[in-house]
Amino acid sequence: MTDRSRHIGEDAAYRKALRILSHRDHSVTELRNKLRMRDFPDRDIDVAMRRLVRLGLLDDTRFSESFVRERVRYRPMGREGLMRELVTRRGVSEEIARKAIAAVMDEEGIEERDLAMSVLRKRGVEDRRKIVDLLRRRGFGQGVISSILEEGPGGHDQR
Repeated sequence: MTDRSRHIGEDAAYRKALRILSHRDHSVTELRNKLRMRDFPDRDIDVAMRRLVRLGLLDDTRFSESFVRERVRYRPMGREGLMRELVTRRGVSEEIARKAIAAVMDEEGIEERDLAMSVLRKRGVEDRRKIVDLLRRRGFGQGVISSILEEGPGGHDQR
């Protein structure tokens, strides 16, 4: 492979990555996987990724914070669900995911229990079993679920 053909492959991977990023932010892992699916060689992908990171166009911290902010506002999830989504499905490190979740929750002044309550209000769920199932699916921890069950969905102590 000549230097010229190598640079053509690197440039093609970089241009494709830019097009992908023009639609929405991606994690490093997501973007790498999308480029692999388009049959770019790993070497060309690595060069493109380093360039994007160096230019600040690809950043797992920014992606994670944006992802959490979006979920908190439009499709509330608990911390466990957010961690699972970021780490397992999006390939972000646990440390970056944990920091992003904490930062967004703090910036937005949001408590996890309030997110769970918004899910229940939107769905109109009152049956205890259905509350548990829904909140578990949405990634809320046992502590939040227990708190809601003890006080009741309306926030009143039901003992």
